[in-house]
Amino acid sequence: MTGQWFYFQITNMQANVPYRFNIINCQKPACFFGRGMQPVCFSLNDAMVLISRGSSSCQNGGWKRKGTNISYYRNNYKDNIPPQKDTEGNRKRDIARFYTLTFTLNFDHADDIVYVAYHFPYTFSTLQGNLLKWKEKAESIEVLFETQTLTQTLAGLPVSLITITGSARPETPQEKPYVVLTARVHPSESNSSYVMDGVMDFLLSDTQDSRTLLREFVFKIVPMLNPDGVICGNSRCSLAGVDLNRQWTSPSPDIFPTIYHTKNLMDYLHNLGKELYLFVDLHGHSNQKNIFFYGCSPLNDWQRPNIEEEEGFAIFDRRDNGDNGEELTKRIVSAIDSDIDAKGFPLSMKRISSTSTISIRQCSYEVQQVRETCGRVTVWRRFGCPRSYTLESSLCGFDSGPFQVGAAIMKQSNFDFDRALYHVLKFHQTNICFLPQGQQMAIGHLHQTGRDLLKALVKQSPKCSSDKSGELPLQNCPDQENPR
Repeated sequence: MTGQWFYFQITNMQANVPYRFNIINCQKPACFFGRGMQPVCFSLNDAMVLISRGSSSCQNGGWKRKGTNISYYRNNYKDNIPPQKDTEGNRKRDIARFYTLTFTLNFDHADDIVYVAYHFPYTFSTLQGNLLKWKEKAESIEVLFETQTLTQTLAGLPVSLITITGSARPETPQEKPYVVLTARVHPSESNSSYVMDGVMDFLLSDTQDSRTLLREFVFKIVPMLNPDGVICGNSRCSLAGVDLNRQWTSPSPDIFPTIYHTKNLMDYLHNLGKELYLFVDLHGHSNQKNIFFYGCSPLNDWQRPNIEEEEGFAIFDRRDNGDNGEELTKRIVSAIDSDIDAKGFPLSMKRISSTSTISIRQCSYEVQQVRETCGRVTVWRRFGCPRSYTLESSLCGFDSGPFQVGAAIMKQSNFDFDRALYHVLKFHQTNICFLPQGQQMAIGHLHQTGRDLLKALVKQSPKCSSDKSGELPLQNCPDQENPR
């Protein structure tokens, strides 16, 4: 385990005996394990029983939320890495303190093999199997689907690049605008891979909406940006020991090849005059609940002048400044248009269904200086793409929207929300030590988020529909009470 992520195997246990686990090298001061989240467990015995009964699938792939008496607290251990200092000798980094996660598990079967993880694991091997499955599916519905090796990691692992588009239009694919989707730059955020699974399932579903998207766009997808970190069990860093999502401004081709070549791909398309319509980098969030976007608005950019002062200058002093006032007004109008574009896509995703998992009140479009080197800001600045986002999915679950109740959710086609409402189970921290199952993140929630992402693209893009009724006015959005 490094940072927060853990994934280990247990054997030789006795049935119905409580076992206490203490993980003592957690590094984050705050963690959802202290606020209602449970670890996930996979029982090989349970899986074999399902197979013997002829069941080809089960909820969450056989993984279950388990654990009682969960707590998270600071211990007495310290990091042995000495404090870092800047050029003037001032301390840049305090001595890190470690934290303990403790929980109790009871096992249903003696001598079982049980896996325990921080979140639903999604391994490099799982991705390789899914690549073959997606290719086979694409061949059956006759879409243009190609898997290439974008580059190799420091450990020599292939980084897959998926290109997928339709062939219904007479134009060549190069004339269509592009959508670039990436995931798993942080290895422990395995939920981002399940969101990407939902994206791929939707694109290959051969429905009217999927055919529309593939007819109008070319999709470039990098499903796993940091395979080295995934295999090594890192939380955020690569084999170079750094956060790859802070290397987008000037990535080294030798040390950060995955970021370098992903950015180079977009550079290449940009130099050919191709439009980058949408960029989404899929992530998981360990300190906030729900699913939400980080976007980029020029009205909330740390580099811009004060917009209120500019607007006043343009309106009231235009007659004294001639063309300067006109130019300033144009810049302000352009900034406002870009702001609307940035905020419109999350609103469309919120509106597409009554079970949408997006929390608008948690979306933020502020461009902070400390985020200047991350993917969404770099793509926004360099390629002028107003719809450049980080999509955050909570590693814990929900405290707003339809899934805050105890609803058992698998996939959208299996929803029975009315029945779930009958079994409402509110979370009261003083009475129970973990969130109800319906409030904790499930694989089905993540699959749905991936599908909703593309449904929003169908509704929001003028290339897919000239009907503007799919756009949601701010005042009608059901989750717009406290927009950030």
